[in-house]
Amino acid sequence: SIAVALLHAMSIYRGELPTAQWLAEQACKIEIDLLKRPIGRQDQYIAAYGNLRFITFNDHITVEKINLSRETKNRLNRNLMLFYTGRSRKSAAVLESQKNNIENRLTELNEIKKLAYDARACLEKGDIDSFGAILHQGWENKKKLSDKVSDGEIDKYYAMAVAKDSTDVITYYEWGKSQYKAEKFENALDKFQKAIDNGMKGKLPYLFKGFCYYSMKKYLDAAPMFQAAIDADPNYLLAREFLARAYRFANKNEESIKVYEDILKIDPNHQEAIEMIKALKAKMNLQN
Repeated sequence: SIAVALLHAMSIYRGELPTAQWLAEQACKIEIDLLKRPIGRQDQYIAAYGNLRFITFNDHITVEKINLSRETKNRLNRNLMLFYTGRSRKSAAVLESQKNNIENRLTELNEIKKLAYDARACLEKGDIDSFGAILHQGWENKKKLSDKVSDGEIDKYYAMAVAKDSTDVITYYEWGKSQYKAEKFENALDKFQKAIDNGMKGKLPYLFKGFCYYSMKKYLDAAPMFQAAIDADPNYLLAREFLARAYRFANKNEESIKVYEDILKIDPNHQEAIEMIKALKAKMNLQN
């Protein structure tokens, strides 16, 4: 991706408009022919062409666009997950190991090739469930190419991700966030609740339920959601701030002051808490 991006940037700087094919070919020439990297060509080609593509590598490389309906794209997006493991590694060692094992792994490589055609057919039919099963088969074959492809920790994360309950939880939670961002608060509340019902732990689903009620100006409905987020993480200032605001907008001044006082125990210099305690106490004195 970096090689393609740099080639593109330099071409534009020179007043040239490169084709995707040229960018991919030149990136491969630099990385494979000149730098002798033990890599394939698929990354350069997808980086250059973008979108969803089916790439065939023979004597000539062909790149075809896979056209999906909007519904299929949405279902695919809802069923894909991306994780950051907190780790990094050099790909060269993995790729070199795979390259050295090619002659002993022709069965697995041919199976991976066949699966690519099956996966394309599933996508074009909108069969996302079968597409997912094919991805799993592909991963299992990929791991056989080298013992460096995966390890126990990655296998553990993978098993958690494909477990049905985990998939349901993450799907509902992410779906809820997208509905919240679209200001479809009732729909978002339903999805966050389903995430909770399916076993999602921690502060986040409750926090976002609170945000939904807060945005709908249902402050007394928002308050217990923010409190549930605080129960899950007592030092979570964001939930305490919104709980104090919810009580304040609901004219629950004493409750709001108490929450702001709790915030000051965590952060003695919290400016909003300091100012609002003074303002709310002055308001209560005027009312008395």
